[in-house]
Amino acid sequence: MSYSLSELESRLEEDVFNEGLEWVDSGNGGSLMELEKNLFGLASSDGFEPEALLSGTKVVKTACDCGKGRAGDFCFHQAALLITVRRKLNADKSRNKLRKKVTNRPVSKKKINTANILELAEDKEIKNFVREYARRNRQFSLALRTRFVHLFESEDAGDKYSTVLDAVIKANSGRTHAIKSTANKRLCRSLDDLLYQAENSIADNQFAEAFALLSRFVPSVVPLIWRTSNDELRKRISTALELMNRIVRSPNPSPELKDGMAEWYKEEIVKFKYRGSHLVADFIPGIFTLFKEEGKLNELLALCLDRLENGGLGVNVRPDWLLLRFKLALENGEKEVVDSMIRNSGENRFLLSKITEEVIASGNLETASLLLEILKQSSKEEHLILVAKTESALLKNAIRSKDKKRIRSLTKDIFLRNKEMKFFELLKEYSAPSAWEKTVKSILKELKESRQTWASRSAIAEVLNAEKKYSDLLDYAKELNSAEVIFRYVSALSSFDRKRTFDLYEDLFKDHISRHLGPQGAEFAGRHLMLWDAMGERKRCREMVAYLKEEYPNRGTLMGVL
Repeated sequence: MSYSLSELESRLEEDVFNEGLEWVDSGNGGSLMELEKNLFGLASSDGFEPEALLSGTKVVKTACDCGKGRAGDFCFHQAALLITVRRKLNADKSRNKLRKKVTNRPVSKKKINTANILELAEDKEIKNFVREYARRNRQFSLALRTRFVHLFESEDAGDKYSTVLDAVIKANSGRTHAIKSTANKRLCRSLDDLLYQAENSIADNQFAEAFALLSRFVPSVVPLIWRTSNDELRKRISTALELMNRIVRSPNPSPELKDGMAEWYKEEIVKFKYRGSHLVADFIPGIFTLFKEEGKLNELLALCLDRLENGGLGVNVRPDWLLLRFKLALENGEKEVVDSMIRNSGENRFLLSKITEEVIASGNLETASLLLEILKQSSKEEHLILVAKTESALLKNAIRSKDKKRIRSLTKDIFLRNKEMKFFELLKEYSAPSAWEKTVKSILKELKESRQTWASRSAIAEVLNAEKKYSDLLDYAKELNSAEVIFRYVSALSSFDRKRTFDLYEDLFKDHISRHLGPQGAEFAGRHLMLWDAMGERKRCREMVAYLKEEYPNRGTLMGVL
């Protein structure tokens, strides 16, 4: 019986509808696809593809290839698809109401636009216009000063940038000193102009000019973060500090400029204004590189210890200083400090992530192994990502050094986590033949006990095929109800037992076609029937074509393929 999309809440079971709604709102539903006219599909994040056939806003039929859908029951994937379709149709309806008819207007031979006006007007006229417009429009005047401030010469290059920054900030601040959304956009455009000038100065090796701008930019903009509700200003500060780092890394700055930068870093990094959301972390690459080059790491260490012991650091700032302490401990070979900080950083996601990056970059195997051990004790998703990064770095190192034992250990862990055959092949290459059968059994056991994602299902089939366990592979295809498994390994399976292979193949083929209503099912039929014909199963192929024509005469796309 058909029903309207507007009746979903009353027609569907409450728990199925709610689960489908939660699935869509969480972003797991994936993208909606219009497979053909009135036939919709959804590529969900867990690999299943529900389909729904509609007549206008009436639901005619739905299907899904998940376990519940194959059993003929209505699943939350189908509910998610219908909810998504309803939202799309409602959105289309709203847009159509708002759309206005556009009348055809005659087009002049030369359009009146900025490019053509600048081409036609004389330079003197344009300058007069800019001068007059700047008198009447404060924001334009500020934009003009910001864009061309680098052209002015002064005894202290920083003064001109301070003047412009003060003017821009004052113009975009209200009486309460809060910065509203529109003003924030104008402010960001002005700041981008200044950052653009700094970048050009660095490209031209004018490092002193760039530093003069950036050293005024950062302390002027940081206090504004607390006066606006978005992160746009924070991004500009990070960009400015990255440009400072580029100056530090360049081989050309003069010793006098480096001394000036070192003093600036020391004075600024301890200021209270940098207390929020890991702003100090943006200082660390530059100050660490600069002090390392100048042989002043002990001076930096003393500064760091003083801040950690006497700085009264808040919960948002302390991890930044701990990260700097960790870098210094790694550089100075303080093993006990490094080990202790790794063990005690697990509760702070930011710190642990940064520590992982530092350990991988250092190439210290002993430290990386300890980090991996600590990370594996956690089931948090963000920690699993760090596990993968650390394991990958250790594996690359083990392969370079041809450490077979470490390769074998790491590869098995990585294969079971990622379900990728390249790791399985590496594992086989570096395992002793006598131990291989035992290893395979343990791999299959762990894969079958793991959550059955597409990756784990595919990995089990790959392992069974690689081990020539063809009887088990056929049983597994039947267990998964998957004709695709047989399609992938049909040559090897038919050599093992042709009749059993194609009998099972035919059953799974029919089941798949019954559950896929549109182009996906039609494409599947064409692909698999061509394989049957190519492998000499012509009689079976002809019989299947006759069966499909009799069983599904109204499925236009399928009939076209046949």
